Amino acid sequence: AEAGDKIRIRMIDGSGSYVDPMIELFSSAGERLASEFDYQSTTLEYEVEETGSFLILASDANQVESGLYFLSLQRLNGPGGATPIEFGEALSGTLSVPAEYVGYTFNCEAGDVVRIRMNEISSSFESHLELFDAEGNLLASEDDYVSAVLEHRIEATGVYSILASDVGGDETGI
Repeated sequence: AEAGDKIRIRMIDGSGSYVDPMIELFSSAGERLASEFDYQSTTLEYEVEETGSFLILASDANQVESGLYFLSLQRLNGPGGATPIEFGEALSGTLSVPAEYVGYTFNCEAGDVVRIRMNEISSSFESHLELFDAEGNLLASEDDYVSAVLEHRIEATGVYSILASDVGGDETGI
């Protein structure tokens, strides 16, 4: 990761086995930089201070349970694997793995109002949309059981990012 990157790591219990997901982030020198845990699903966000390699340690917070889990890593300032999208364009996509974030990028002018919609078509996930500026700052988010609609007035010309996911991170679908 590069200095200034804002990263998000998500871990989901995938087996219903009472794993309490814990995420720890370490520098290449072994220094623990951040940690987070919760029941069934946890998310850790971290702003990288120095360019380098990092270690993610995923475990059960109580160190007693085992089972299936899902882990994702995403950069908030310029998401990895993001698909470019233009105004007026409609794209279809799939959340194929629990904990997944699907990224999109677009260019915008100051004063534009964007309206972003995500519809769940044939599954049980809860649509969740997040809008970020080029620095990875969250500008707006919206979720809904069937159709999330996010509207936001853009204040500065630049490249913006959308992350689409299931609000709980534990469902997949179209």
